[in-house]
Amino acid sequence: MERERNMTGRVLVVGHVCIDIINYLHRFPEEDTDVGSSSAQEALGGGGNRCLDQQWQRGGNASNTATVLSLLGADAEFLGSIPKGSLCRFIEDGFGADSVAISHCPRFEAQTPTSCVIVSQETGTRTIIHSNRDLPEVPAELVRSLPLAEYDWIHFEGRNINNVKLMIEYIRAERDMMKHKLTISVELEKPGRKELEVLLSLGDVIFVSKDYAKANGFSDMETTVRDLKKRTPPGSVLICPWGEVGAAACLPDGSVVSCDAHSPPSVVDTLGAGDTFIAAAIWRLRRGDDVLSAVRAACRVAGVKVGVRGFQCLRQQLESAGQLLN
Repeated sequence: MERERNMTGRVLVVGHVCIDIINYLHRFPEEDTDVGSSSAQEALGGGGNRCLDQQWQRGGNASNTATVLSLLGADAEFLGSIPKGSLCRFIEDGFGADSVAISHCPRFEAQTPTSCVIVSQETGTRTIIHSNRDLPEVPAELVRSLPLAEYDWIHFEGRNINNVKLMIEYIRAERDMMKHKLTISVELEKPGRKELEVLLSLGDVIFVSKDYAKANGFSDMETTVRDLKKRTPPGSVLICPWGEVGAAACLPDGSVVSCDAHSPPSVVDTLGAGDTFIAAAIWRLRRGDDVLSAVRAACRVAGVKVGVRGFQCLRQQLESAGQLLN
C-alpha cells in the first residue's frame, strides 16, 4: 500500500487493544433465549433470529483508529499493552497485516481482553460486553523511550488517565524544547467518567463523543463544542461527532462549524464508526485541511464504514466512492 508522500512523520495512537468476538444476528435477542446458527436465507425467510455469522478480529478504540489511519495511507503506529499467550500472535499478525507498527508495545503475562459484540442486521446497532481482567495499562515512563522526533501526531484514547496525563505533559515539554511540530489529540468517549475532564486541558485537538456529551447534560453537538471549548487550551480545536446527525467543531477563535452526516445505502455495522471518524479527521488535518473540510471528510468516511462489515473492505469502498480523492 502506498504511504502518504507529503507527511514527514508517523502518527502514533496510544490506547487499548482487545479481541472482538462479533456475532451478526438478524435482530437483537430477547432475554433468556437461545440463538443458534443458520443461513441468512433461512433466518430472514422464516422470520426467526439466527446467528448469521461470527467473526474474530482485533479491536479496541486505539487499535481501530490506528488500523483506519493505515488503511487511509498514513504511516501508523499503535502503542498499548499486548498480552502474552496464545492470542498474542493473533493480535500481532493482525497489526502486521494492516501495516500498523507495534515495535514499542510492552508485553505482559495477562489474559487477553475481549469484547463480545452483538450486531443487529435489522437495525445496524452494536451492543458490546467488554472484559479486561488483568492486563496492565501502558506505564507512563514508557514515553521517555519513544523517538518523539519521528512523530508528527500522537493521539491518546481516553483511558488510563493518570498515566496519559503524565505522558502528555512529558511530550509537551519535549516538544517545546525541541521546537518540534507535533500535534497531540485526545478522545473523551465513555460517559460517566468524571476523570476524563482533565483531558480537555491537554490536547491540541480534542474529540468528544455524543455519549460523553449527553452524559454531561448536552443535547446537541453545537452547544457541546461551544461550551466545552472554554475548558481547552488556547489555539485548540474541539470536535464532536453526533452519529447520524453529523459533527460539529469549535475553532480556536470560538466560532462553530458543523456538517451533516453521510448516510450509506443501508446501515450494516456501526462497530468502530467513532474510531473511524477520529482516524479520518486526523488523516485530513495532518495533510493540512481546514477543520470544516476535515470534519466533512471524517463524516463521509465514517458513513461509508457503517455501510460495510469491519474495516478490511473500507479502503476499497472509499476509493470506489471517490472519498480518498476529494
